Amino acid sequence: MLKLTQFSAGLVLIASVLVVSCAEDAQENLPADGTINVSLTLPAEGSSSGRSLDDPKPAYLLLSIDGPSQLSMKKVRIYPFEGSYLSEAITLMEGDYQLTDFIVLDETEEVIYAAPKQGSDLEGLVSVPLPMDFSVLPGEATKLTPEVIRTLNNEASQFGYTTFGLEVVETLMLTVFGGDQFLETELQVWDGDTFVTTLALGPNTNRVALPKGQEAYSLVIEEHGFARYERTITCTGLKEFETQPLVISLAPALTFRLDQEEATPSFNYLDINVSDAAMLYIDYAGSWPNDTLIFEGPGEISRDLVIAYAEPFVSITGDLDKIESFKNNTGLNITSINFDNVPNLKRVDLVPHEMDILSFKNGSPIQSLSLFGGTLDSLNITGLDNLVNLSLTFMVNYGTSAEEVSRQLYESLQSNPRYDGVAHFYFALAANEDTTFMELIAEEYGWDVYYEYYE
Repeated sequence: MLKLTQFSAGLVLIASVLVVSCAEDAQENLPADGTINVSLTLPAEGSSSGRSLDDPKPAYLLLSIDGPSQLSMKKVRIYPFEGSYLSEAITLMEGDYQLTDFIVLDETEEVIYAAPKQGSDLEGLVSVPLPMDFSVLPGEATKLTPEVIRTLNNEASQFGYTTFGLEVVETLMLTVFGGDQFLETELQVWDGDTFVTTLALGPNTNRVALPKGQEAYSLVIEEHGFARYERTITCTGLKEFETQPLVISLAPALTFRLDQEEATPSFNYLDINVSDAAMLYIDYAGSWPNDTLIFEGPGEISRDLVIAYAEPFVSITGDLDKIESFKNNTGLNITSINFDNVPNLKRVDLVPHEMDILSFKNGSPIQSLSLFGGTLDSLNITGLDNLVNLSLTFMVNYGTSAEEVSRQLYESLQSNPRYDGVAHFYFALAANEDTTFMELIAEEYGWDVYYEYYE
């Protein structure tokens, strides 16, 4: 007999599943649930599948399922019922599925039966080898009856399995929402302050298989435009989310990512100006958040950031609607930033060093945008119909040219005319770029337009 604990974990079959959901008002977006029951009918005594009177009695199933909900080697109790065996009910979300692994254990967790897979040596002994297709309907119970063969004197490879030394992995159902929408994002898994892995989450309901070996899992999500999320769950606590998802609703935030390796540590501060009494909080650094009150009351503040990691994700929450200006200093090397949730931002002054993307939400009330030094891969000012001061003193790389930025500005002026503004392009114009839109901005709207070529 093949004993489950006697085989090395040469192959760990993992089905990734994660159920991502949000606040109570978003629960209606989740698919409805149904159930499955697995019925096990053993081969007849003396049949070619090898059953005899002395065979041990089935006690558990190990099964893997692919579909909207996924299971990876889930251990399920089965009970004698009218000459066969019936599993406890398994809750799944509605949808189409495949049963991909099916192994039967006795009370000592020895492998005693298995369902052969398509292409295996033993597939001809059953009428429907795995994978087995089935569907789950909301509020209904679906019954599955896979055909199994005795594993005595048969190798795992003859059933289509690499090994029967399969490890039961921890899985977690969770749902992630930003606002009322599913998010496509990433889940970081930490063991204390040690990073373990990153798992991709689709913009739908998923289940994820967690790495083995941890007594507790620290789950972290860092998504642009939303506050950093962190929660620690013990292995025992995971059972709460086997059939009901962990609901994660991300809070809106002003977010940016930093690269401190090339920065000047003595100048790693930012300036924020608020129009009225306000409370703002910052959350930054590696696996553990450090919530710090950075401002209370109207006016301007310069806040030094104590950065402990080379590339931390920073989120600022609180009274974001009171923020009117944002500025970083030379030491605070921002590589990407998201202003979508700062609705009354009027002025941005950045020293980008090496920034990937800077974009603004259509309709943003920004009036002044200044970028000094470094490089920027892509700049999009489409929809900034209140902009009257644009100063670019850097080299725009690859994605967006000074010519493209001037075209976007000219189209904005056409939709919402503003006169006597300023548009300066210092060292940001390649020799082969067209200055037509810059000249139109100066001629038609009276802007002070300046540009300089670089080699």
